[in-house]
Amino acid sequence: MSFKRVKPLLFILLIIIFIKFEGSSVFHFCLFEQILNIHCPFCGLTKSFEEILNQNFLNAFEINFLSYGLIFFFLLKAIFEAFKLEAQILNLNKIFTFLVFVQFLKSNLILGAI
Repeated sequence: MSFKRVKPLLFILLIIIFIKFEGSSVFHFCLFEQILNIHCPFCGLTKSFEEILNQNFLNAFEINFLSYGLIFFFLLKAIFEAFKLEAQILNLNKIFTFLVFVQFLKSNLILGAI
């Protein structure tokens, strides 16, 4: 098995290790937020993964639902690459891009109005 095929799974493993070693306590700095003064779609991902690992699934979804999207994205991408399903990978990329856009709207329009 080549490194390219296991790279998504290694990425997920690195996120889990980062969170387990209290990586979410590092200083928060987001250029998107600092320059444009709006939330980026990825803000809260570490905290959301932390909640998933603590089995607080609903809380993780409320913080940033892209955590679930990322997990499914990398798992499905690994499966599609293993079976050489290039068209499905392209569709998966389009779906994930749409989810990022929805999270952006949720973070800035829906939560910003409250």
